[in-house]
Amino acid sequence: MVDVLVIFGSASDEPVFSKIITELKEKNISVELRIISAHRTPKELETALAETDAKIFITGAGLSAALPGVVASQVVKPVIGIPVSGNYEGLDALLSIHQMPPGIPVLGSGVDGGEVVLTVENYLKGFSELVLTKNAENDEIEKRYQACIKTLNELGVEFKESATKENPLVIEFQDINNLVESKSEATSIIVPCGKPVAEDSVKVLKASGKNIWVGLGRGDNAAIAGVELMNNSGALTGALTAQRAKMKDKVIASDTEMKGKYGE
Repeated sequence: MVDVLVIFGSASDEPVFSKIITELKEKNISVELRIISAHRTPKELETALAETDAKIFITGAGLSAALPGVVASQVVKPVIGIPVSGNYEGLDALLSIHQMPPGIPVLGSGVDGGEVVLTVENYLKGFSELVLTKNAENDEIEKRYQACIKTLNELGVEFKESATKENPLVIEFQDINNLVESKSEATSIIVPCGKPVAEDSVKVLKASGKNIWVGLGRGDNAAIAGVELMNNSGALTGALTAQRAKMKDKVIASDTEMKGKYGE
């Protein structure tokens, strides 16, 4: 069994993934590399994901950067997405990776990678507990915080509001107007919260070199990603799979409804 499957969309991304692979190997973490494009070789991607026994995925792409999200749509294991720099200083790729729809989380790094190897290392050790924190108190943060709690309750996963053990996993809700490096020394999933304008996306671009991130206000996705990271032993796979099935059924039901409404 390989620990990490690294998938990038192009060999031209080698300056990014070679550093990650080298760091993983230095920590005696087994790794396999594949070059597969979500757009140009979709069947090969589907096959690779069906055949792998990897515990966690690191995936990267630039521009529209669909690859990490497509991988996350096909697995219920942690997916870390690396936005590769290019146009707009990598902002387009960063938003493509961070801004995933409800229920399909990708844990995004900063442009060209960040603390992803540390996250993998701590995941393989096994996180001791899940901790929720906030760096501010306002209605928007509280709304997203409660959405996270609701999702954790649905999945049957307990959490704490302060760390009591070594190697905790922290989900930290931050005001997008006050994004700061997490004060926790633990692996932290940052959830930016607020009602920003387009220019505020640059704040995330600049702040995301540290920690791992989910999209704006995505407390639900932070919860699911957190459970995937807590699922080192596989004990929570059934709950994650059942939730994914419910989401699928909901979309199919909507499709049936809309076809009936707008069909011939």
